[in-house]
Amino acid sequence: SAQINHDQTRVRLTWGDDSSRLVAERFASAGEYITAGTALLRLVQLNPIIAVAHVAEQEYQPLKLQQTVTLTTTALPQHLFQGVISHIAPVFRHSSRQARIEVRLDNQDELLKPGLFATLNIRLEHRPEALRLPEVAISERDGKRGVFVVSSDRNSVTWQTITTGIDEPPWSELLHPDLSGRQVVTLGQQLLQDGSAISLKSSD
Repeated sequence: SAQINHDQTRVRLTWGDDSSRLVAERFASAGEYITAGTALLRLVQLNPIIAVAHVAEQEYQPLKLQQTVTLTTTALPQHLFQGVISHIAPVFRHSSRQARIEVRLDNQDELLKPGLFATLNIRLEHRPEALRLPEVAISERDGKRGVFVVSSDRNSVTWQTITTGIDEPPWSELLHPDLSGRQVVTLGQQLLQDGSAISLKSSD
């Protein structure tokens, strides 16, 4: 009976890999009486470490398992960490309309700690020959986005509606129309109308 009682005072914990765990928090002290289901410890694994993020619907579709992700933290702004997407939730939260993703990061130096706030950077799409516009050139008129394009004689401007793609401040991708080689107004659009006369100063 004494041996049985003694065995019941020991808790054995195992996991299926060789990595170590650290005790992050203890919920019971030596000598306490506990019942089945009582939480005793909170254990954490530092290497590798998992970063958790929630993404909106528009960013969800391009995500792929094993996709490379970079991570930065406010606590360690000089460090850039790299990992891969290890899990993508198949459902969205009803409250936020976001899906959970997990990023696995190598943390051999144990610089990253559980609970840190981090910023994840994921390249969703790469378009090496995209035509870009400065964001400051884009304005809105009658519910449509557009830019003021300088005429070929450089004496007036024309309001041109546009369709944009990927936004990466301070630039926006221009999908339509093709304005390659054209000049656009980047300051003072509120003073202009379609066909307004302008006078350009010489760059000399």
